[in-house]
Amino acid sequence: MFTCSYKIQADIINNRLYLIMRGYLVDEYVKRAVVKTIEEVEKLRSGFDLINDISELKPATDDDARRLQRVKGYVLGRGVNRLVEVVKISERESRMKSAERNVGKTKNDPIFVSSVDEAEKFLSE
Repeated sequence: MFTCSYKIQADIINNRLYLIMRGYLVDEYVKRAVVKTIEEVEKLRSGFDLINDISELKPATDDDARRLQRVKGYVLGRGVNRLVEVVKISERESRMKSAERNVGKTKNDPIFVSSVDEAEKFLSE
């Protein structure tokens, strides 16, 4: 038995996309999440910000993980301004070091934070 949840929502006022996925996302849930993501992106203007919280996501198969990576690529290609990724603290610390070495090298360099609240605060500054 598995549990999963996702919240995929466009905040039109702040021109922001929330991708929050938790648990074991498999097959049909991944397909639904992909469709919902595309629908929500269409509501936003180019230059939107993305909060991507997959800190508790566990894709069940390699195919599911690839589907999620493809939709992330689609989202980034639609004109993301700032990408904020929510990661676990230990993962965050290791990624921060690698991100510091790569800041400014690509348009979609992520900022790593430990919570959605921290992501919102960063984007509001």
